[in-house]
Amino acid sequence: MKSKTLLILFICAAFCLAAFSASATTIDPANATYKGIAEGAESITLKNGSWEGKFAASGGTIEAIAGLMKDFRLTGDLTGDGKPEVAVILWQNSGGTGVFYYLAVLAEKNNKADNIATVLLGDRVEILGGEIRDGEIALKILRQGPKDPLCCPSQKVLQTWTLKEGKLIPGKTKVLGKFTLADLGGTIWRLERLRWKDKPLPATPRITLVFQGGKATGVAGCNRYAGKVQMREDIVGEIKITALLTTKKMCDEKVMALERRYLELLKGVMSFGFTGKRLELTYKVGNVIDTMSFVPSSAQGK
Repeated sequence: MKSKTLLILFICAAFCLAAFSASATTIDPANATYKGIAEGAESITLKNGSWEGKFAASGGTIEAIAGLMKDFRLTGDLTGDGKPEVAVILWQNSGGTGVFYYLAVLAEKNNKADNIATVLLGDRVEILGGEIRDGEIALKILRQGPKDPLCCPSQKVLQTWTLKEGKLIPGKTKVLGKFTLADLGGTIWRLERLRWKDKPLPATPRITLVFQGGKATGVAGCNRYAGKVQMREDIVGEIKITALLTTKKMCDEKVMALERRYLELLKGVMSFGFTGKRLELTYKVGNVIDTMSFVPSSAQGK
């Protein structure tokens, strides 16, 4: 009986170790070298998630910037060797209006991150989510439909890739329909930043936003609020939040000041977008144009 118990424990330990090794990795995408991101540049090396430099082009050189999409990282075995690879999204801009997005795969080699494959996703696409399952990368993407302007993609697609001989081979693309206001529903968003370059806000007071049934509701730090949401059908991404109403509870003055600022910015919202798991609302208040950032929250609001 004792030997049988030890055998079971040994098998469980081996299984747990294998499962851990298939998901754990020390790869650091924010400080890795990538190929195929900037045309004319053999490679770029990110430092803390960013890169700035020049690359050769017809007629001279072009200044460019690139970076890692925050909080988007997929981990799984893509090669079948029992070791995890990491899939990330990078963006690159060369001074024009276009922002090009790339899917890159990293493997661990000699205790360093090795970019083993990269593929272009497109210009000004939105990444709605993704996963690695059964050796395949699947991304839900918002891209330009047949009649969409480049600024404003509206077509939802599910695109898959498999890794073969150092290349990401695309599978079938499944069109999921047009993005509508209903697609914003079903998630409780927690405010992370009032401005794009701000540091993340503390956990309390908790500010939330929920889109449901043509309304925007949530907790503004102290009071609950509700407003109407309007989204243009011809240009996906442009929205307005109007007729905001709040409850009349009083809290600490610092909390109330944050609440007043948040509600002011919410009234100035012009458009929304996604970067990985974040919802971003771009607003204009006076002469200031900036972006609020939200992350999904599984907990209910106060």
